[in-house]
Amino acid sequence: MLEAWLDFHRTTLLLKYEGLDAAALAARPAATSKLSFHGLVRHMADVERNWFTRVLLRARETPPVFSDLAVEDSELVPLDGAVGGRTGGTGPARTGEAPRARGAVARAARGRSAKTFE
Repeated sequence: MLEAWLDFHRTTLLLKYEGLDAAALAARPAATSKLSFHGLVRHMADVERNWFTRVLLRARETPPVFSDLAVEDSELVPLDGAVGGRTGGTGPARTGEAPRARGAVARAARGRSAKTFE
């Protein structure tokens, strides 16, 4: 059920992402916000990596996909000049986090890597 829910939202994000030009990807809803659609896509990739790899599989040393841990909200900050190139391959289908998440869930379900959360 979780996989189907996540796949629905990944697909929705991908459909919206693919229909946007570079200006729309970089646009922010408010001047004071760092969040753009591009930033949202990068944030979601980091969220998936965190929960499925670092938390579920307890691979704490796994680095974020886009975040710089030394910079607050770094995954949301627009990439100057990168958006024109379709965000440098950072679309939802290009990050590779969905297959990693599915693999983590399958391994945990088989009991190989899952541990009781403390």
